[in-house]
Amino acid sequence: MNGRHGQEGRPGGRPSAATIDPRVLEVTRGALVESRHVVHAAASDGARLIATFGDPHRVTYYRSASKVFQAFPLVESGAADHFGLGPRELAIACGSHSGTALHVATVLDMLSRAGLGVEHLQCGTHAPTDAAAARELADSGRKPTAACHNCSGKHAGMLLATRFRGWPVETYLDPEHPHQVEIRRIVADYAGMGPGDVAVAVDGCSAPVFAVPLLSMAHSYARFIRGLGPDGAPSATVARLLDAVRAEPDMVGGPGKLDTEFMRASGGGYIVKIGAEAVYCVGHVPTGRGLAFKVEDGNMRAVPAALFDLLGALGWPIPAGLERFARPEVRNFRDRVVGEIRGAGGA
Repeated sequence: MNGRHGQEGRPGGRPSAATIDPRVLEVTRGALVESRHVVHAAASDGARLIATFGDPHRVTYYRSASKVFQAFPLVESGAADHFGLGPRELAIACGSHSGTALHVATVLDMLSRAGLGVEHLQCGTHAPTDAAAARELADSGRKPTAACHNCSGKHAGMLLATRFRGWPVETYLDPEHPHQVEIRRIVADYAGMGPGDVAVAVDGCSAPVFAVPLLSMAHSYARFIRGLGPDGAPSATVARLLDAVRAEPDMVGGPGKLDTEFMRASGGGYIVKIGAEAVYCVGHVPTGRGLAFKVEDGNMRAVPAALFDLLGALGWPIPAGLERFARPEVRNFRDRVVGEIRGAGGA
């Protein structure tokens, strides 16, 4: 097994001088390896690093893998109870949905409970990523709205918490808005860093996005799935969010999406979340272990194969029936299989 095990690591710590092999994925075409993707990863038991590949201190943006932490204030503030949110609504606030009719209806219903509408969403607009939903919308002659955006559930949650607290909804995405300041503190506390040490930029949906080392992401996910809040104490808020995403995996992604299919196949044994630019975070619930990885070149096509390659290297259980994700096929424009993406071990 490549990688280093038993390494002590603290969130935000300085890089070790030791060289640790990253994982490598091969992209084949015919009999040749046409391309390679390099993967950096860290695994944690919540207190220490238990395995690393590549550079675990690599600082990268969480992107959408941070949504479980961004949803924390929605519950902690009392807004979720006030607006009568159940597991479906909480799961979509933690998810990157694919724009099905159910997803869009759930987001619009959340907004309506606070006297808000689609016009209050500042995430931008794109067509549903679910192919069937996109075709249905196009065939009807209707245009997509902001509720179709994969991050609209997160934004709806932010808006509800902001409205509940009497804060201005017009500026809910401003990094200095009190809701965003609170989220940054939560992310920092989970990472074992100060809020000022967490780099902030603008995400694809215009919300603040946070950068921390991979090892901090792994520590954070391990602590979260152990039911611990950002202060390290057992948290009813976290338990409620965990229950929601385990009960409603369809709200986290959608039909055929890696997050949804993986969590469903694991029977709730894993909590997983993808992020743009090929970031991925994993929590193995029975053992309380966390894993975070980044495909160096940011190519999303490598994420499914990287996930299964790393689980195999770590000896973590792999749910059955997901072979299409483990070694994705490379297809041409006539839908012919011309190659595959596969794990190749260490660099």
